[in-house]
Amino acid sequence: MDASRPIACVLLAIAALAAAPAEGAPVLRPATLELRLSLVGLDPIFYDPYSYVCYGCPLATVQAAGSVSVDPMIGRIGVSAAALTLGTPVVAGVDSTTALASITATRLSNLSGTFSVGGAAIGPSEPPCPVGPGSACVPQTAFGGVMGLTGTIRFHVVPNVVVIPVVLGNFQVGLGGSGTNTTFPASFDAAPWTVGQGRALLATTSGGTQTEATTGQVTASSIRLVTPVFVSTLGNQLPFFAELSITFSDGLGTPAFAFDTIPEPALLVLLLPAAAVVATAARTWRRNCS
Repeated sequence: MDASRPIACVLLAIAALAAAPAEGAPVLRPATLELRLSLVGLDPIFYDPYSYVCYGCPLATVQAAGSVSVDPMIGRIGVSAAALTLGTPVVAGVDSTTALASITATRLSNLSGTFSVGGAAIGPSEPPCPVGPGSACVPQTAFGGVMGLTGTIRFHVVPNVVVIPVVLGNFQVGLGGSGTNTTFPASFDAAPWTVGQGRALLATTSGGTQTEATTGQVTASSIRLVTPVFVSTLGNQLPFFAELSITFSDGLGTPAFAFDTIPEPALLVLLLPAAAVVATAARTWRRNCS
Protein backbone atom coordinates (compact mmCIF):
# COMPACT_ATOMS: atom_id res chain seq x y z
CA MET A 1 0.00 0.00 0.00
CA ASP A 2 1.27 3.47 -0.87
CA ALA A 3 2.35 5.13 2.41
CA SER A 4 1.26 8.52 1.14
CA ARG A 5 -2.29 7.35 0.47
CA PRO A 6 -3.63 7.82 4.08
CA ILE A 7 -2.29 11.37 4.16
CA ALA A 8 -3.84 12.13 0.79
CA CYS A 9 -7.16 10.71 1.95
CA VAL A 10 -7.12 12.91 5.06
CA LEU A 11 -6.56 16.00 2.93
CA LEU A 12 -9.29 14.94 0.53
CA ALA A 13 -11.64 14.30 3.47
CA ILE A 14 -11.10 17.87 4.67
CA ALA A 15 -11.96 19.13 1.20
CA ALA A 16 -15.06 16.94 1.13
CA LEU A 17 -16.24 18.46 4.39
CA ALA A 18 -15.81 21.93 2.92
CA ALA A 19 -17.88 20.97 -0.09
CA ALA A 20 -20.64 19.25 1.88
CA PRO A 21 -23.84 21.24 2.37
CA ALA A 22 -24.37 22.56 5.87
CA GLU A 23 -27.30 21.16 7.78
CA GLY A 24 -29.05 22.41 10.85
CA ALA A 25 -32.42 23.35 12.20
CA PRO A 26 -33.51 27.00 12.36
CA VAL A 27 -34.11 28.50 15.79
CA LEU A 28 -36.80 30.88 16.97
CA ARG A 29 -35.45 34.11 18.39
CA PRO A 30 -37.58 36.68 20.24
CA ALA A 31 -37.82 40.01 18.46
CA THR A 32 -39.88 43.17 18.19
CA LEU A 33 -41.33 43.68 14.73
CA GLU A 34 -42.46 47.00 13.28
CA LEU A 35 -44.09 47.72 9.93
CA ARG A 36 -44.36 51.27 8.60
CA LEU A 37 -45.92 52.60 5.43
CA SER A 38 -44.89 56.06 4.32
CA LEU A 39 -44.93 58.53 1.46
CA VAL A 40 -41.37 59.70 0.94
CA GLY A 41 -40.54 62.80 -1.04
CA LEU A 42 -43.85 64.61 -0.74
CA ASP A 43 -44.37 67.83 1.13
CA PRO A 44 -45.10 67.39 4.84
CA ILE A 45 -48.05 65.03 4.92
CA PHE A 46 -49.12 64.90 8.55
CA TYR A 47 -50.08 67.55 11.08
CA ASP A 48 -50.40 66.38 14.66
CA PRO A 49 -52.42 68.02 17.47
CA TYR A 50 -49.33 69.89 18.65
CA SER A 51 -48.79 71.46 15.22
CA TYR A 52 -45.65 69.47 14.56
CA VAL A 53 -45.20 69.04 10.82
CA CYS A 54 -43.02 66.13 9.75
CA TYR A 55 -41.47 65.17 6.41
CA GLY A 56 -42.43 61.78 5.06
CA CYS A 57 -44.47 60.79 8.09
CA PRO A 58 -45.64 57.18 8.24
CA LEU A 59 -49.13 56.52 6.93
CA ALA A 60 -49.44 53.67 9.40
CA THR A 61 -47.27 51.90 11.94
CA VAL A 62 -47.86 48.38 13.24
CA GLN A 63 -45.73 46.96 16.06
CA ALA A 64 -45.73 43.58 17.75
CA ALA A 65 -43.56 41.46 20.02
CA GLY A 66 -42.98 37.99 18.65
CA SER A 67 -40.23 35.85 17.19
CA VAL A 68 -38.45 35.21 13.92
CA SER A 69 -36.90 32.06 12.55
CA VAL A 70 -33.12 32.25 12.15
CA ASP A 71 -31.18 29.61 10.22
CA PRO A 72 -27.45 30.45 10.47
CA MET A 73 -26.46 27.42 8.38
CA ILE A 74 -28.10 28.70 5.21
CA GLY A 75 -28.16 32.36 6.24
CA ARG A 76 -31.90 32.94 6.28
CA ILE A 77 -34.42 34.76 8.50
CA GLY A 78 -38.11 33.92 8.34
CA VAL A 79 -41.16 35.90 9.47
CA SER A 80 -44.43 34.07 9.96
CA ALA A 81 -47.70 35.18 8.38
CA ALA A 82 -49.82 37.67 10.36
CA ALA A 83 -46.92 38.47 12.68
CA LEU A 84 -48.00 42.09 12.21
CA THR A 85 -51.66 43.03 11.97
CA LEU A 86 -53.50 46.36 12.06
CA GLY A 87 -57.14 45.87 12.95
CA THR A 88 -58.27 49.49 13.43
CA PRO A 89 -58.20 51.76 10.36
CA VAL A 90 -55.68 54.61 10.46
CA VAL A 91 -56.39 57.96 8.80
CA ALA A 92 -53.51 60.35 8.07
CA GLY A 93 -54.44 63.91 7.20
CA VAL A 94 -52.38 65.62 4.51
CA ASP A 95 -51.37 69.17 5.41
CA SER A 96 -49.47 70.14 2.28
CA THR A 97 -49.78 71.55 -1.21
CA THR A 98 -50.37 68.15 -2.77
CA ALA A 99 -53.67 67.00 -4.27
CA LEU A 100 -54.18 64.54 -1.44
CA ALA A 101 -56.68 65.33 1.31
CA SER A 102 -56.12 62.23 3.46
CA ILE A 103 -54.94 58.65 3.36
CA THR A 104 -56.62 55.69 5.05
CA ALA A 105 -54.97 52.37 5.86
CA THR A 106 -57.15 49.37 6.78
CA ARG A 107 -56.58 45.72 7.68
CA LEU A 108 -52.83 45.74 7.19
CA SER A 109 -51.01 42.46 7.71
CA ASN A 110 -48.15 40.42 6.31
CA LEU A 111 -47.76 37.13 4.52
CA SER A 112 -44.91 34.79 5.48
CA GLY A 113 -41.52 36.07 4.36
CA THR A 114 -37.91 34.96 4.06
CA PHE A 115 -34.78 37.10 3.88
CA SER A 116 -31.21 36.18 2.94
CA VAL A 117 -28.17 37.57 1.15
CA GLY A 118 -29.24 38.06 -2.46
CA GLY A 119 -32.84 37.21 -1.54
CA ALA A 120 -34.14 40.30 -3.38
CA ALA A 121 -32.96 39.01 -6.77
CA ILE A 122 -35.88 38.64 -9.20
CA GLY A 123 -33.91 37.92 -12.37
CA PRO A 124 -30.69 36.36 -13.66
CA SER A 125 -28.95 39.75 -13.76
CA GLU A 126 -29.42 43.07 -12.02
CA PRO A 127 -30.98 45.72 -14.31
CA PRO A 128 -30.35 49.47 -14.02
CA CYS A 129 -32.03 50.85 -10.91
CA PRO A 130 -34.45 52.39 -11.63
CA VAL A 131 -35.03 51.64 -15.31
CA GLY A 132 -37.28 54.64 -16.03
CA PRO A 133 -40.13 56.84 -14.77
CA GLY A 134 -42.81 54.87 -12.98
CA SER A 135 -40.44 52.14 -11.83
CA ALA A 136 -39.34 50.95 -8.40
CA CYS A 137 -36.27 48.87 -7.62
CA VAL A 138 -33.79 47.63 -5.01
CA PRO A 139 -30.21 46.28 -5.22
CA GLN A 140 -30.12 42.51 -5.59
CA THR A 141 -26.77 41.80 -3.93
CA ALA A 142 -27.56 42.94 -0.39
CA PHE A 143 -29.48 41.14 2.35
CA GLY A 144 -33.17 41.11 1.38
CA GLY A 145 -36.08 38.94 0.33
CA VAL A 146 -39.81 38.74 -0.22
CA MET A 147 -42.72 39.20 2.17
CA GLY A 148 -46.10 40.14 0.78
CA LEU A 149 -48.45 42.59 2.49
CA THR A 150 -52.23 42.56 2.64
CA GLY A 151 -54.71 45.32 3.34
CA THR A 152 -55.76 48.50 1.56
CA ILE A 153 -54.48 52.06 1.38
CA ARG A 154 -57.00 54.60 0.11
CA PHE A 155 -55.66 57.87 -1.30
CA HIS A 156 -58.29 60.62 -1.14
CA VAL A 157 -57.59 63.02 -4.02
CA VAL A 158 -59.03 66.54 -3.74
CA PRO A 159 -59.58 67.98 -7.27
CA ASN A 160 -61.89 65.30 -8.64
CA VAL A 161 -63.03 64.00 -5.24
CA VAL A 162 -61.92 60.47 -6.02
CA VAL A 163 -60.67 57.71 -3.74
CA ILE A 164 -57.86 55.56 -5.13
CA PRO A 165 -57.87 52.14 -3.44
CA VAL A 166 -54.49 50.39 -3.46
CA VAL A 167 -55.01 46.76 -2.43
CA LEU A 168 -51.50 45.80 -1.36
CA GLY A 169 -51.79 42.16 -2.40
CA ASN A 170 -52.97 43.05 -5.92
CA PHE A 171 -50.05 45.45 -6.35
CA GLN A 172 -47.38 42.87 -5.37
CA VAL A 173 -46.18 45.02 -2.47
CA GLY A 174 -43.19 43.36 -0.81
CA LEU A 175 -43.02 40.64 -3.47
CA GLY A 176 -41.83 42.47 -6.55
CA GLY A 177 -43.41 42.66 -9.96
CA SER A 178 -45.21 45.02 -12.30
CA GLY A 179 -48.50 45.05 -14.13
CA THR A 180 -51.96 46.56 -14.38
CA ASN A 181 -54.56 46.37 -11.65
CA THR A 182 -57.80 44.78 -12.84
CA THR A 183 -60.22 46.20 -10.26
CA PHE A 184 -59.11 49.82 -10.60
CA PRO A 185 -57.42 51.53 -13.59
CA ALA A 186 -53.85 51.64 -12.34
CA SER A 187 -50.40 50.39 -13.28
CA PHE A 188 -47.81 49.47 -10.69
CA ASP A 189 -44.20 48.50 -10.20
CA ALA A 190 -43.08 46.92 -6.91
CA ALA A 191 -39.76 45.57 -5.64
CA PRO A 192 -38.71 43.05 -2.96
CA TRP A 193 -37.26 44.05 0.43
CA THR A 194 -33.65 45.14 0.97
CA VAL A 195 -31.37 46.58 3.63
CA GLY A 196 -29.93 48.68 0.79
CA GLN A 197 -31.61 51.60 -0.92
CA GLY A 198 -35.10 51.33 -2.37
CA ARG A 199 -35.79 53.75 -5.21
CA ALA A 200 -38.76 55.04 -7.19
CA LEU A 201 -38.44 57.31 -10.25
CA LEU A 202 -41.03 60.02 -10.91
CA ALA A 203 -41.64 62.10 -14.02
CA THR A 204 -41.62 65.85 -13.29
CA THR A 205 -43.87 68.49 -14.85
CA SER A 206 -40.82 70.03 -16.54
CA GLY A 207 -40.16 66.84 -18.48
CA GLY A 208 -37.37 65.56 -16.30
CA THR A 209 -37.22 62.86 -13.64
CA GLN A 210 -36.84 62.79 -9.88
CA THR A 211 -35.67 59.85 -7.78
CA GLU A 212 -37.22 59.24 -4.39
CA ALA A 213 -35.40 56.84 -2.10
CA THR A 214 -35.27 55.35 1.36
CA THR A 215 -32.55 53.14 2.80
CA GLY A 216 -32.52 50.12 5.09
CA GLN A 217 -29.90 49.36 7.70
CA VAL A 218 -28.23 46.55 9.62
CA THR A 219 -27.01 47.30 13.15
CA ALA A 220 -25.63 45.22 15.99
CA SER A 221 -29.14 44.41 17.27
CA SER A 222 -31.59 45.16 14.47
CA ILE A 223 -32.37 44.90 10.77
CA ARG A 224 -34.41 47.45 8.84
CA LEU A 225 -35.62 46.41 5.39
CA VAL A 226 -37.38 48.68 2.90
CA THR A 227 -39.45 48.10 -0.22
CA PRO A 228 -40.56 50.72 -2.78
CA VAL A 229 -43.82 50.73 -4.75
CA PHE A 230 -44.85 52.99 -7.61
CA VAL A 231 -48.54 53.35 -8.53
CA SER A 232 -49.78 55.38 -11.51
CA THR A 233 -53.50 56.05 -11.88
CA LEU A 234 -55.81 58.77 -13.19
CA GLY A 235 -52.85 61.05 -13.87
CA ASN A 236 -51.52 60.65 -10.32
CA GLN A 237 -48.08 59.35 -9.37
CA LEU A 238 -48.20 57.63 -5.99
CA PRO A 239 -44.81 56.30 -4.90
CA PHE A 240 -44.73 54.95 -1.38
CA PHE A 241 -42.47 52.83 0.76
CA ALA A 242 -42.88 50.10 3.34
CA GLU A 243 -40.35 49.55 6.10
CA LEU A 244 -39.92 46.41 8.22
CA SER A 245 -37.80 46.58 11.37
CA ILE A 246 -36.66 43.46 13.25
CA THR A 247 -35.07 44.18 16.64
CA PHE A 248 -33.67 41.12 18.40
CA SER A 249 -34.52 41.09 22.10
CA ASP A 250 -32.55 38.08 23.36
CA GLY A 251 -29.23 39.90 23.67
CA LEU A 252 -27.53 37.76 21.02
CA GLY A 253 -27.44 40.51 18.44
CA THR A 254 -28.02 40.48 14.70
CA PRO A 255 -26.91 37.31 12.85
CA ALA A 256 -23.57 37.90 11.18
CA PHE A 257 -24.81 36.81 7.75
CA ALA A 258 -27.17 39.81 7.56
CA PHE A 259 -24.12 42.04 7.07
CA ASP A 260 -22.94 40.10 4.00
CA THR A 261 -23.39 40.88 0.31
CA ILE A 262 -23.02 38.80 -2.83
CA PRO A 263 -19.47 39.16 -4.24
CA GLU A 264 -19.07 41.46 -7.20
CA PRO A 265 -18.80 39.63 -10.59
CA ALA A 266 -15.03 40.20 -10.78
CA LEU A 267 -14.47 38.64 -7.35
CA LEU A 268 -16.85 35.83 -8.19
CA VAL A 269 -14.71 34.95 -11.22
CA LEU A 270 -11.70 34.60 -8.90
CA LEU A 271 -13.61 32.41 -6.42
CA LEU A 272 -15.11 29.99 -8.93
CA PRO A 273 -11.84 28.15 -9.77
CA ALA A 274 -11.18 27.59 -6.04
CA ALA A 275 -14.68 26.21 -5.58
CA ALA A 276 -14.15 23.88 -8.52
CA VAL A 277 -10.91 22.55 -6.99
CA VAL A 278 -12.70 21.83 -3.70
CA ALA A 279 -15.53 20.03 -5.47
CA THR A 280 -13.11 17.93 -7.51
CA ALA A 281 -11.18 16.95 -4.36
CA ALA A 282 -14.43 15.91 -2.69
CA ARG A 283 -15.37 13.66 -5.62
CA THR A 284 -11.88 12.11 -5.62
CA TRP A 285 -12.14 11.31 -1.89
CA ARG A 286 -15.51 9.64 -2.31
CA ARG A 287 -14.19 7.56 -5.21
CA ASN A 288 -10.83 6.45 -3.76
CA CYS A 289 -10.94 6.75 0.01
CA SER A 290 -14.50 6.05 1.21
